[in-house]
Amino acid sequence: EALPILEKAYDFYGRRAQGQPASLQAKAGISCAKVCCKLSPPQYERAEQLVRKSISMYEVTCGPTSPLTASAYHELGQICWYQRKREEARRALLRAYELEAMKDAFNLLTILEIHNLAMDTFLKEVRKINRKPLQDFFPIVDNTLSRVRKELPRDGNAAVYFKAAAELYAWGARYDEGKPLFEEAIELLGIETSVDCTNLIKECRTMVAFCERNLAGMQDSPLVLDLDEADDGTAKKAVPKIEEVDEDDDDDEEEEPVIEDVTPSAPAVPEDTLGAVLGRVPASIRASGQLVDIARSLSGMAPLDLKAELKAAAPVPAGKTGAAKGKVRSPMEIAMAMGAAPQAADVVQQAKSAHKGADKTANHPPIPGRPQKSLAQRQATGETPELVELQLEDEERLEKEFAQQKSTLGLDNQQTLITFFDLFDVWIQLYRLNKIMTALEEVVPVCRKRGDQFKIKAIQALSFTLWKQSKFSEAVKLFHEMEELVGKNAALCENIGHTYSSMGDYPKAEEYFQDALEFTKAKDPEGEESNLGGILLGLGLVKERLGDLEGALPNVLEAYQYYKKKHHPRPASLTAKAGMSASKLLKQLGQFPKAEEFAREGVEIFKITCGETNPLTAGALHDLGDILWCQRRREEAREALHRAYELEVMKDAFSLITVLEIHNLLMDTYLKDTTEIVRGPIKNHFPIVDAGLARVRKDLQLDGNTAVYLKAVAELRAWGADYSGARSLFQEAIEIFAAEETTDCRHLIEQCTTMLSFCDRNLGGRQSPMVLSVGGEAPKEANANPGDDEPSSSSGGTKGRS
Repeated sequence: EALPILEKAYDFYGRRAQGQPASLQAKAGISCAKVCCKLSPPQYERAEQLVRKSISMYEVTCGPTSPLTASAYHELGQICWYQRKREEARRALLRAYELEAMKDAFNLLTILEIHNLAMDTFLKEVRKINRKPLQDFFPIVDNTLSRVRKELPRDGNAAVYFKAAAELYAWGARYDEGKPLFEEAIELLGIETSVDCTNLIKECRTMVAFCERNLAGMQDSPLVLDLDEADDGTAKKAVPKIEEVDEDDDDDEEEEPVIEDVTPSAPAVPEDTLGAVLGRVPASIRASGQLVDIARSLSGMAPLDLKAELKAAAPVPAGKTGAAKGKVRSPMEIAMAMGAAPQAADVVQQAKSAHKGADKTANHPPIPGRPQKSLAQRQATGETPELVELQLEDEERLEKEFAQQKSTLGLDNQQTLITFFDLFDVWIQLYRLNKIMTALEEVVPVCRKRGDQFKIKAIQALSFTLWKQSKFSEAVKLFHEMEELVGKNAALCENIGHTYSSMGDYPKAEEYFQDALEFTKAKDPEGEESNLGGILLGLGLVKERLGDLEGALPNVLEAYQYYKKKHHPRPASLTAKAGMSASKLLKQLGQFPKAEEFAREGVEIFKITCGETNPLTAGALHDLGDILWCQRRREEAREALHRAYELEVMKDAFSLITVLEIHNLLMDTYLKDTTEIVRGPIKNHFPIVDAGLARVRKDLQLDGNTAVYLKAVAELRAWGADYSGARSLFQEAIEIFAAEETTDCRHLIEQCTTMLSFCDRNLGGRQSPMVLSVGGEAPKEANANPGDDEPSSSSGGTKGRS
């Protein structure tokens, strides 16, 4: 359906140009070509004709070295390679590589895509690999290396390119230059902390040895490799791995952001194409689209409902469910809901006592035929209330036991590993992700070596933790490894379904959720081992992402009722998660009072079951603040959002996107739908934005993304009359924006410059009033732009919204 419309645009621009070359017609031609490649069957020849015409037009209208010309050559190379026109694809990609390496807005992602495609033309689907023509790429790679060294940080991203360039040099027999590049890549990958680079380092070391053998004369690798003469193993080993990058360079398609759980915030670091190379995006690079999303959301341009997209369901580890809940507000009300009002004040103490009694044999080795249950397992079955106080006590006890057993018995000891996995269950409940990953670095290799049930438990623990860290592509590989080891089962299929859902592959997600549902129904859907609620919740969220909100709501509500019934009358985090998902759907359907009811309940349950500062509590408060603001309950929304902001900047998995969302909503409560802007209370938020700045400076690289946050904080401080603090932040943001190459930041720089002048006027004695009247009835947004003495805000309000 798209193609005829695009062809009309192509013809329209052609007629308007009256037969002369036109860049707009070339752009329409490229769009037509992309669609032609996606048809079934693809129309590659038609696509190739369109792209070749577009290249000719671009070379005339924009110049032979224009970025548009470079991109068109990239498309041509890709289309020729689709048809396996090897030499034509190689020529087009050589030119695209050359032009991309010359661009002012140097883009390492695009360079890697072209590099990868070019290597494919030499190494894929071929009987003989002729290595000599690779030398044609040496001058371009030399130039690109120079750009990388000059303009990009020396980090994991640069190391990936060094490795790719070194592999090309090695294939082209330039061993003396490939070897030091591999060594330099090893050095940078060795200090990269944002992702595990062990495999990349191992590959580099293998290639260093290969280069050394050739340089020493111990190996004379021929420049023409006949793969037919090699056995299968040799043929496979002959091709050094070039990291895969997404070949679909469709700039019109946005990646959907994803998060770590049902209700908490977005991932600490969003995924992008280079993230696919390293497994996740290092802090040193940000996708330009992500920066644009943040900047547009904050500046009010085409406002994005980011929060509506930044949710995903959490996978449930096998054997791990949650305790149930009633509609509660405090421990006192829990007891009343249990029908135990006379003993209400003692409910928590009684639960602690019961827990201590149950743990009298916790230090004993397992007794054959009578498996012991950890706290998490007893909470899952409802034997013990899900209270954070108990989890903290168990954490302290198990950490001591694990350290002692590791020291005396060794990490490979069965009892030590049993204790560790009990501790893992508690850590997961408390979101101790950093602790878990540090411990798993030691535990997983030991368990893999054992090869028994602990191997499966270790893989499951690692996959689940990676999921929590939003490293979905790494997690799903481990889930599939488990699938090969133990076969499909309900819990595993559910976890894989949640992961594909978070990755945006909804058909795959639905397939695994349906499998999980069948396994569950084949057994006992109401039994202790069943997680029918999680499966229903997953299906509901997949429907939501496919746009079927009304179809999703019954599934989510059924999941909520399932958890509530299964563990009644105690509070349960999974019940709260299902309730928060229902709240989100109800909000989107405009049923705000009911959405608020679920959200308030979720907040209180998460406080009891997970803790006051848990990420789930933070996410629920964020949702509650959003729902209250939808109803324009200004003060209540502000209170919830202030607390959500405070908790988000404390999280291990710090998420700049989520912090910016909360910041944006908080500013809206002051600046939107009001006849009078009272600036004084904004000072109450200074401590939390200071904490946010401290996390940004500590955990993130100062780039365009962090500059957006500096600008937002500066605007808040300007509204709160801290003109000196705001001024220095605006200056810092301007400096970083000016160096940002992934997107055009001129508009953001202009806003910062305007605000600098505003701060200077106030610091010079021309004070702006602390109560601003926007006159008459409250406009939809406080964008009346009444004068030059009001601060703007890209988070909402007066000039920044106009």
